[in-house]
Amino acid sequence: MLKTVGKSFLVCCATMLIGVFAGFETTSFAEDNNNNDVFFSELDESEKVLRLPDGGFLHGKATIRDSENRDIVIAEYDSSTDPNSVTVGDVRKGREEFPDYADNILPARATPPSNPMELWPQATYNSDMFSGSGWRFSGFVFYPKGGNGLYLRWITIFDDGVVGSLNQAHSTYNGSFAGQILYKDYYQLKYTGTTSGDSVFYTLNPVPGQKYTVANKELTDP
Repeated sequence: MLKTVGKSFLVCCATMLIGVFAGFETTSFAEDNNNNDVFFSELDESEKVLRLPDGGFLHGKATIRDSENRDIVIAEYDSSTDPNSVTVGDVRKGREEFPDYADNILPARATPPSNPMELWPQATYNSDMFSGSGWRFSGFVFYPKGGNGLYLRWITIFDDGVVGSLNQAHSTYNGSFAGQILYKDYYQLKYTGTTSGDSVFYTLNPVPGQKYTVANKELTDP
């Protein structure tokens, strides 16, 4: 649960938000206290994933676009073809060492992000662990490339969180909470109401080890 103002904060927010947002589907996810064991738990250990400069991992394809002009491509990634990809099993067992990146996009920012990540159909992004206090935001604004319409599938591990549009993230940062509560350990489809499907993850006072996963998948896809 979100801490300090956390539990009561979420209950209050949930009460206020009933009827404001469209309903969403959920499906349970087995909680595990070992962070490595829940890493891409839906994937076979032989599947390839790619560590991105922000510390998160990608399975599938993603495109990073310019924050001002999305016609401009900053980077493209494909875990199935990139020579730096490693297996899920090796990451879980801690066998791989990864380089330090000079220009990190923080996985847990103190302010809302601006960099858009376009997730291709069936692609999954697994964030690095959160830390710090107060509101913490994902390093990217996520949106789907076709596939599941304007919805993205989310799960947060070890603590509750929030999914909202970039405007809602800024509103929360400025002291007026907005967004849809994401309860831990459940896959949930979220649509933030934007025409592009833009979504940001954020959480209050994250517990050590908290992370989120976002995918351009249906609720029941592996």
